[in-house]
Amino acid sequence: MKESIYYFFKYHFFGKTRSFIKHIYRKYVLWYNYWSEKRLCKRQERHNKHFRWSKENVEKTNYLNQYLTNLMEEVYSDCVALKKQHDKWISEGKSYYKNYEIIGYIVHTETDPDNYGIRKTNFTEAQDYVTDNKAWCIRLSDPEFCKTELLKENQFKNYRWWGTEFSATLKEHGVENTCAFLDSFLNVNKAYSLKDFVRMTEDNFCKNIEVNYVY
Repeated sequence: MKESIYYFFKYHFFGKTRSFIKHIYRKYVLWYNYWSEKRLCKRQERHNKHFRWSKENVEKTNYLNQYLTNLMEEVYSDCVALKKQHDKWISEGKSYYKNYEIIGYIVHTETDPDNYGIRKTNFTEAQDYVTDNKAWCIRLSDPEFCKTELLKENQFKNYRWWGTEFSATLKEHGVENTCAFLDSFLNVNKAYSLKDFVRMTEDNFCKNIEVNYVY
């Protein structure tokens, strides 16, 4: 009798309570992420509206834009080199290298968050959530397993610069050829403003290459 009561509470009462708590927690996470993103969007819009296009800010934006463009080229070159090596291995009969997917992208890191005086600390977690480092990326794979956006290597050239409204605005202020990553980082993600960006340095960005195998 005691065992029956014990198992009833363990698997029915407490089990349902745990499920309910998990359900509430998932709802809370979704709600928190949604409103955090909304707040970041409003913050970015407010900061960009009052951003001062001084000579120093234009020069800094151009400098980082060129640096990121060069970094994109490096990501592309590294990915192509890895692809050629994998194709060579496959041609030599090393079938275990088949069904590969190479993904290259630029990672944003904050070397010292305390330097961002214009940011509130409670925004840090939300910005990490909203920022998608893979908003711009290169995907190359085994031709037999190619389910990617870039089916040919030379198509990368079409993804270097985007003709968006945001890049057109930057061009009006003297920033030429806004690279695709910069457009993604400041326009698609909505996490950082132009005011944030001009405070950043080369140390805030690095390339990352992933090689995945699907069996």
